[in-house]
Amino acid sequence: MKLLIKLLKLLPKRYVTRLRKIYYKIKINIGSFKSQEKEFTFIDHLVKEGDRVIDIGANVGHYTLKLSRLVGKKGRVIAFEPIPETFDMLSSNIGYAAIGNVTLVNGAISTSVKEVSFTIPDENLYQAHMDEDGDLGVMTFPLKNFLPDDWNLTFIKIDAEGCDESIIQSAIEVINIFRPIVMAEINQSVANSLANKLNDYIVLGVKGSHNKFLVPKDKAGCLSFL
Repeated sequence: MKLLIKLLKLLPKRYVTRLRKIYYKIKINIGSFKSQEKEFTFIDHLVKEGDRVIDIGANVGHYTLKLSRLVGKKGRVIAFEPIPETFDMLSSNIGYAAIGNVTLVNGAISTSVKEVSFTIPDENLYQAHMDEDGDLGVMTFPLKNFLPDDWNLTFIKIDAEGCDESIIQSAIEVINIFRPIVMAEINQSVANSLANKLNDYIVLGVKGSHNKFLVPKDKAGCLSFL
């Protein structure tokens, strides 16, 4: 495997991109395009047909495609991915899966509309993150700008390489209004602090996982299996 990775790095980037797209298409075809996170199977209990959901830090679309299937034709997924190269992969996967209930946004979530800098360590797209010294410009937008007042927003998944806390902080108002379940890559201390800023929210999690759930108390029964 290490040798294969070294060989791939010798290829022009456009060929590597094409090979990755083919690889993802094969995975989609055989039904193995999945995240290895424990929570990937749990969201079946949280999202139902007709729901509106948000995927922040969609990457290549493992959760996006899963959420799309769960919400069905009457539902909607809005997926945010700030890195153009990753967004290209995401768009390819969504297009190949012939999904019509997903809206893709090549941008990040913050408190305002602005341009920020990102960096991609060692060209590892999975580790791309916001960095003042980064050389990649990315646009950010407030989450509330994308949500109609009458939306039935039930679930938000966040995986933003260290920016999860700041994203939730920027969306406190939205979360309090719509009261979705929020899954984010944050530790217990941060989760507790955020829950205290939300109206009647508690923190739940899966043992051994790096994710936590911020859950409205009246919806805690949905996660009784934890």
